[in-house]
Amino acid sequence: MLGATDFTRGRITPQIMRLALPIMGTAFIQMAYNMADFYWIGHLSGIAAAAVGAMGLYTWLAFSLGMLTKVGAEITISQSIGARTFQRATHYAKHALLLALLFGLGFGVFLFTLERPLVSFFSFSSPDAVRYAGEYLSVVSFGCPFAFLNATLFGLYNGRGKSNLAFLANGSGLIINLLLDPLLIEGYWIFPRLEVIGAGWATDIAQAIVTVLFIILNIPRRAPFHGLFRGFRFAWSFARRIIRLGIPVTLLNGLFAFISLIVARLVARWGDMGVAVQSVGAQIEAISWMTAGGFSTALSSFVGQNWGAHNLARIKKGYRITLIYMLTLGVVTTLLFMVWGSEIMGFFIPEMEARRLGGAYLFIIGISQIFMILEITNSGVFNGISRTLYPAVVGTTFNLLRIPLALWWGAICLEGIWWGITVSSILKGVVLTVVLLFIYRKRLL
Repeated sequence: MLGATDFTRGRITPQIMRLALPIMGTAFIQMAYNMADFYWIGHLSGIAAAAVGAMGLYTWLAFSLGMLTKVGAEITISQSIGARTFQRATHYAKHALLLALLFGLGFGVFLFTLERPLVSFFSFSSPDAVRYAGEYLSVVSFGCPFAFLNATLFGLYNGRGKSNLAFLANGSGLIINLLLDPLLIEGYWIFPRLEVIGAGWATDIAQAIVTVLFIILNIPRRAPFHGLFRGFRFAWSFARRIIRLGIPVTLLNGLFAFISLIVARLVARWGDMGVAVQSVGAQIEAISWMTAGGFSTALSSFVGQNWGAHNLARIKKGYRITLIYMLTLGVVTTLLFMVWGSEIMGFFIPEMEARRLGGAYLFIIGISQIFMILEITNSGVFNGISRTLYPAVVGTTFNLLRIPLALWWGAICLEGIWWGITVSSILKGVVLTVVLLFIYRKRLL
């Protein structure tokens, strides 16, 4: 396997930054896909934004399942490289991509065939919201295979320490999506006005082009994954380990998405605008959690290699450096959300009711930003040492708490549901930090 980055020696801060920044940039690219959609759709109407936002929770489920092969590939490849078993890293890459394709096809069929019951789950009060939701979900189901493959390809490059190439491919996809959104949603130039259907097709086309770009990047002989499937023979031992390592993270993200579906259903009782605000607000919040996720993924690869090389002192130092950057991020996003929440929401949905509710949502969510970032950063350490179960258990426990809190406080007011989300985020950050400190003091790390 050519060109693997060695994280077991050299200056730690530049290494983490070089890996984290492209990962973070790619995460922002994914966020920008959604932000672009919501900008144009939100200016159609709040009802359209509510419909697309609700259906976005089903694509979040797809992303969660895609994490199975992405995380499995990152861990197995980084650890194989750290142990200098490069041939095993190649085998893991082959199996991860095959599994991603199969899962992507299966989930796409699931969304397409069950479109009506999936839409009716939200009990929208507006017939237009029902129509918009069905149209959007039917279209985005065709992009699932590409989305699953792209996530796993990104994981392959992260495990190799070559996140910059993945950033270039995904960045090209974003540019295409930004160009297609106004053309297909509003019907500019020679294109018909497709509204929410146009948003779905813009995303599908962009994802497909990213997959093609990944293939083109690996045509040269010295490319990171040139001739990857030459002489491929399936082996359950490789597939099993990828799935076993990815399952805790996948279950955590999948359960999180499912809980968000339940919470969004409770929000819908207070009107469709509440769903629109929460959907757009979640994308705005992605500024912080995707940034933290980029550093967490970089930390996971860094820790994975040093864990394979039995270099524990280097792991601890890398964690401390990353934590300083992440806590700074938490303070900044908290101030932004709590002070300028209404103005930020108004950029996406200009209606006054959206601005009022959006300001309340971002103020409440802003309180938990530091704790949410702590949880994500600590998860990177646990993933790197193959203990993915710890963040999964903590996350699952307190994510489930959101449902009774939403039922209890949401019966009083809409904002009560959002306070339940914030309280659970605070508890996750505190508990996972305590668990990591316990492992550290017991010298298990």
